[in-house]
Amino acid sequence: MRFQLLTLALMAACFSLSTSQGNSFEDCCLKYYHVKHPTRLQRHIINYREQTTGGSCNLHAYVVELRRATICLNPNEPWVKKYVKRNGKHRRKCSDFPKSCKRQYKH
Repeated sequence: MRFQLLTLALMAACFSLSTSQGNSFEDCCLKYYHVKHPTRLQRHIINYREQTTGGSCNLHAYVVELRRATICLNPNEPWVKKYVKRNGKHRRKCSDFPKSCKRQYKH
């Protein structure tokens, strides 16, 4: 009986450690997404953030949230620079909407 209790306690401790460590890693971009039609993509951007090279991320990128995907863009692309400069103060965020972005945000 004690052996089973000890085994259960060890399993619970291992599970607790594995889930707490999983939250400490950042979700980083590993490569840039190549965009064929930037003007089409810009209409579907909901939100974006800048990923800098520091911590556990080694690639400078803009992480762009679309309705159905999240992609990483090269910050040295001319159209990305223009977009960020133009929309820097007017970023759209899901938290600004009372319901989910998929339902509220329409182009």
